[in-house]
Amino acid sequence: MFRRIIFHRLERFTLGTIAPTFRNLGQNLFKTGSQICGPDSHSDQLVRSMRCVPINNTVYPKLLTADWVAPNATIIGDVEVDAGSSIWHTAVLRGDTAKIRVGKNSLIQDRAILKSSNITDSEISIGDNVFVGPNTQLDACTLDDFSFVGMGATIGRGVVVEPYAVVAAGSVVPEGTVVPSGQVWAGHPAQYLRDLTQEEKHQIAENLIELQQLSQLYCEETEKSFREQQDHIEDDLLRATSFSEEVRGLAHKEAGLPIDKDDAQYISDPRVPNISIEPDQGDRTWSPYEQDLSRFPEIFKMYGENFDRYEQVKKRFETEQPGEQMGEHPINPQKPTDQSPWEKRYDDYMPRHKGQLLQ
Repeated sequence: MFRRIIFHRLERFTLGTIAPTFRNLGQNLFKTGSQICGPDSHSDQLVRSMRCVPINNTVYPKLLTADWVAPNATIIGDVEVDAGSSIWHTAVLRGDTAKIRVGKNSLIQDRAILKSSNITDSEISIGDNVFVGPNTQLDACTLDDFSFVGMGATIGRGVVVEPYAVVAAGSVVPEGTVVPSGQVWAGHPAQYLRDLTQEEKHQIAENLIELQQLSQLYCEETEKSFREQQDHIEDDLLRATSFSEEVRGLAHKEAGLPIDKDDAQYISDPRVPNISIEPDQGDRTWSPYEQDLSRFPEIFKMYGENFDRYEQVKKRFETEQPGEQMGEHPINPQKPTDQSPWEKRYDDYMPRHKGQLLQ
């Protein structure tokens, strides 16, 4: 207990006195060194994050319930993002020009721009499960639940996109237009193209779920501190270079692989019976037909290969001369009468060897 009190006070003294002193000393040394450099001097500027910029103490982005907000996104002013929604890379939400409301499980993709051309009484309302594609531009409009806006589309002021309506990629929807539910609009200006099929509705929903899962992965990675990132890198290196059974088992478990022992470790395991090695075994040429069946049960010998038959066939091919394979009559060979069923299947196509040369 006494030791814990000492450590606690020492930590408070370090963080409150020693650390600020060394930091101020380093900053002063840096300023002095920059001044000595004269025209070659420079000053470092810290650019703060733009993903949560308040206007005042009462008007500020409310992003605590969102799944993920990209570090390089720009969110200013009166913006509310509900649970499950995500703001992706380099998206711009200008809450200083209009109220922006994003519902649940909606996605604002990369480089999307949400702002109003008229600051007076403007609002951008985005419902639940809405997909706003990359590089889109939204003015003061309303996107109902389950609507879909393709990449590069432009939604004018006062536009209403009803549920399960699709604005195709690159389309420009004029001001005051209403896109009815279940229809696909495309073109510049956007016009009715066709009705949305049931299969396409399911595909849009599946795509939305996949992107939500991806945004959660991004959130987990981008919110790590520098120390956590270094620990993760070190853990990966340890898994790649270490031969520890515990580390290998953990890596296999995370990858969904069966946990087995390494071959080298298995060979060195004392539980494995030691197989004696003959002194001249390294000098001998290995043959696939030489097998030591002494270590196997009798049942293995019963169903083993017929080595006697192999030696007979091998001797026959070594002693015969070229041209003897076709026998006496290569065109109309005479088949022997006494032959087993196994040999007969091959003698129908090839005559039996009789040991006579072709003339």
